[in-house]
Amino acid sequence: MPSLVASSFPTSSSDKADGRLARRNHAVATGYGLFEAVNNEGNNCAKKKNNATIRRTTSSSSCWHGRNHNPTGPLYASRKASVHLGASSSKGGKVQVKLLKYVEGTGSIGDIVLVAPAFFENKLKRTNSAILISDEEVRAEKQSKERLQQAQLDQALDMQKKIQEVTLSFFKKAGPEGHLFGGVGRKDILDELKRTFPVGALEGKQNKITLVECSNGLEIKGDIKEVGSYTSTVSLLTDIAATFRVEVMAALN
Repeated sequence: MPSLVASSFPTSSSDKADGRLARRNHAVATGYGLFEAVNNEGNNCAKKKNNATIRRTTSSSSCWHGRNHNPTGPLYASRKASVHLGASSSKGGKVQVKLLKYVEGTGSIGDIVLVAPAFFENKLKRTNSAILISDEEVRAEKQSKERLQQAQLDQALDMQKKIQEVTLSFFKKAGPEGHLFGGVGRKDILDELKRTFPVGALEGKQNKITLVECSNGLEIKGDIKEVGSYTSTVSLLTDIAATFRVEVMAALN
């Protein structure tokens, strides 16, 4: 049987096409190699498509990493900021802090304020003027403060009832007309009142004698200079006070 396969490899495009056609015709004529030739040609086409897909995917991935995968970009910056601020509350780009000192233009000791993160880091933190505080900590401090205030109120009301039943007596040297040699001052009255109750019951800074009056209702600005009956008022809390009697008598020789 005469051979249909060319004796040499084609060199030009037309020769290559003629060669492929000749091999196909040979396969058809002989019945050998037809399936293999067709299958190889299909595989070659699939490989070319897969290679093109891989190149496009790699190029797209490289572009994404080039644009977005920046360890110093905004995404990483926001993560660093959240870690740095810890448990404090952040509102509107500011951090919540509790002042430990008076800071001009910011607040007084104990105030809860919102400040810029940079202001906290560069000034407040370095000078130990404030600490970060969360909403949970603020609520806990508020509840503790309310319990303390309630305890102080209950104690003040109890002391008010007891003081209103008290009468203090002072014995001082006095002349025939009742004029004292010396006097009874507000500090004298408060000290004697403290001795009437257990130690510490009236040791608060707010415990002061705020008023001394004569029996006719006239206020005495200074010390008591005459024997007689008086009323005095002591402050227990901001809005709670107690009034009691003070008796000044001439001491017997």
